[in-house]
Amino acid sequence: MDGHVQTIGHYSGLKNIARDFALRLKELIAFQSVRSFARSCQLSETALRKYLNGESTPNLERLIAIANQSGVTVEWLATGKGEKYPPQNVAEPEGGYKTSPQLHEIERIVLNKLIANTEKRLSNIQELASHSQSPAIWEASIQMEQNTLSDLKAELGRL
Repeated sequence: MDGHVQTIGHYSGLKNIARDFALRLKELIAFQSVRSFARSCQLSETALRKYLNGESTPNLERLIAIANQSGVTVEWLATGKGEKYPPQNVAEPEGGYKTSPQLHEIERIVLNKLIANTEKRLSNIQELASHSQSPAIWEASIQMEQNTLSDLKAELGRL
């Protein structure tokens, strides 16, 4: 009897695997037709519909074809675990990035405007706090604006 229970439990687990795979596959197909997606993966439409209905799961060869066509990792497609998308190999330029003096000047202008706006907000908040019956309520806003102002000035100093 224990063997029978394990078989049922195992079968139930397989159904969950097929159902979960079907959900991931539907996510990948999104707005494409089943027929066009099947063709792009070199699968029959019938096989793809069985996967989508949770009736079966693909073998490894078909799983790889679907993952490659969809741009996702085989691990994610098969299990729902791990990274969905493979890491992008972006080559960094030798010697790092170079910025032009014009870009630094634009950054200075933007930072100076941000500093001026933050100083004005801080002044307005301090004015409101001075006329408030509960100035302590305004302390968090004042502190946040002071921190922002400090960060902006530090960034400007790095240019």
